[in-house]
Amino acid sequence: MTKTLSHPAVLFLHSFSFQSKSLPQTLQQKERRILLKLKTEWRNPPSLSNWTMESNGDHCSWPEIICATDGTINGIFLLDKNLSFPIPPSICDLTNLTHIDLSWNNTPGPFPISLSNCSNLQYLDFSSNNFVGRLPPDIDRLSSLRSFSISSNNFTGDIPPEIGHMSNLTMLCLSGNLFNGSVPSEIGDLENLGFLGLGYLSIMPQWRIPPEFGRLKKLETVSICGSNLIGDVGGKNDTYLD
Repeated sequence: MTKTLSHPAVLFLHSFSFQSKSLPQTLQQKERRILLKLKTEWRNPPSLSNWTMESNGDHCSWPEIICATDGTINGIFLLDKNLSFPIPPSICDLTNLTHIDLSWNNTPGPFPISLSNCSNLQYLDFSSNNFVGRLPPDIDRLSSLRSFSISSNNFTGDIPPEIGHMSNLTMLCLSGNLFNGSVPSEIGDLENLGFLGLGYLSIMPQWRIPPEFGRLKKLETVSICGSNLIGDVGGKNDTYLD
């Protein structure tokens, strides 16, 4: 059986099975307890009322949860669930987690660098939330990420050059934030990048596309609408400007 989920920049197609009985019962129970702990730490939002120990079927049947064929949890999709408390570090107790989508919530606070403890995380979407403050300079601790979106939040300061160390990224979207520093040339080191979103960063000073971006040989789409970009834009890639 296949569950298909779409995103503006990412299509996630993942095969999974409800046959979680292949897991040892203790591990199955442990993962469910972690989910229920997360629910408690999120202050038991009504949108997660179906997360109960007594609910029919196992947790792999919950619509917000994706399990691998062996029954382990590898995806949490909590889009538009009215979550208004910080992300609990205990989410990384789900050791096989590869996908986290918390877009369109009211999640506050600084960027949760504790997610670097999710050692298998590949997909992270925090778009359209209430995050504030600077991106941490050790953002590259999330080195396994392939897709990273924090668009439409309230992050400020510089975009840390350490993002250029996240060499597995194929999608990076920083659009719609309050950055007032600079766009680092180190983004040009992301040799696997196919999509780059830097739109609506109008609070930033005027800036030019760093020549180092010419090293992005796999780049197909650049979105920089509504930013204070100056100078020439060339090349064969699809580029969206005001």
